Amino acid sequence: MRLKIQRYIWLTLLLTLTLTVPAFAQDNTADPSLDLNQAIKKALAHSATIKNQQLSIDQNEIQRDNAQQAMKYIPTSYDYNPEDTNTFKAFYGVDFEYRKGKKKLEADKRQVVVDVTKAYYEVIKKKTALEEKKLTQAKNIIKLGQTNAKAAVGMITAADILAAETAVAADRAAIKEADMNLENSYSNLNRLIGQDLAGRPILTDAIVFAPSGIKTDEQVLKAINNSYEMWTANEGAKLASLTKYFEYWSDIGIKSEAQAHNAASDTREGMKVQVEELCHGILALEEKYIELDKQLQQLQENLRVIKIQYEQGLVTRDAVLSVEELLKKIENGKLEVASTHAVSLKSLYRLTGELSVIPAK
Repeated sequence: MRLKIQRYIWLTLLLTLTLTVPAFAQDNTADPSLDLNQAIKKALAHSATIKNQQLSIDQNEIQRDNAQQAMKYIPTSYDYNPEDTNTFKAFYGVDFEYRKGKKKLEADKRQVVVDVTKAYYEVIKKKTALEEKKLTQAKNIIKLGQTNAKAAVGMITAADILAAETAVAADRAAIKEADMNLENSYSNLNRLIGQDLAGRPILTDAIVFAPSGIKTDEQVLKAINNSYEMWTANEGAKLASLTKYFEYWSDIGIKSEAQAHNAASDTREGMKVQVEELCHGILALEEKYIELDKQLQQLQENLRVIKIQYEQGLVTRDAVLSVEELLKKIENGKLEVASTHAVSLKSLYRLTGELSVIPAK
């Protein structure tokens, strides 16, 4: 009797564990919520590019300090010895790399903000694209049912039935592709923030559109004064102007200086073109958004009217779904414009130095 009781207790415990463990596991594997700032912070902490850049800065700082210890006097003084050329060139070269590394680190952080914002918004867009495909499928399934009903009374041909069936089959393929695109966009976001690629975090931030009010000439000037690319080119030209004096036996230094100044001038022109293109694109997107918003308002009114007609039995369900499908297309178009606008603005502000970077914790 005692043995039976023990067995009963053990079986009870085993059954309890069997029932509770899966529930516990499910609670722990639930996808967490994620806002855009959290995603950026995670990406900044995870980025191998940023980690390696910080290591490069540390290495260059050590090399700079070592090179500085070898400098015994100012190279422009009267007792300059040409045999010390390599010593001075080494110091100024590694000092430039150290300062450039710090500038690049800030540029890399800003680029992470741009990349994560784009990846975050891609998930939202791919999810709404999937919803659009499902609406299309729902509409075409109803139409297939109507086609079959008409075929039963001999009102349509076999070709009409085949066309309706083909549309439904195409919808299934489109939904599968849209779901795969959504999966890939999640994987890309998870890769950037250092999470499991298979995870599907709940994104709590929406894509928000706000007119920029930018002026192209002002943005060009800011980028020329503040961008990492222009700083590097200008400081490289200054370094070449300084180190040309250490080319004691030839005019290599003079030629190197000319090359550096030519490169800086070319970078300046390229930066001007790049910023102008960004600004023009941003302003064009703002006009496009206004146009789509007007279309959306018109479709919303059409949907309101056709729903009333459906309730009164004047139209069928597929007519309502057709308008809802068009409405979803316009909404997705607005999302695409708003997303491209936001990412383009951040790309512009990365160049002008106005893009804020949330520090990793």
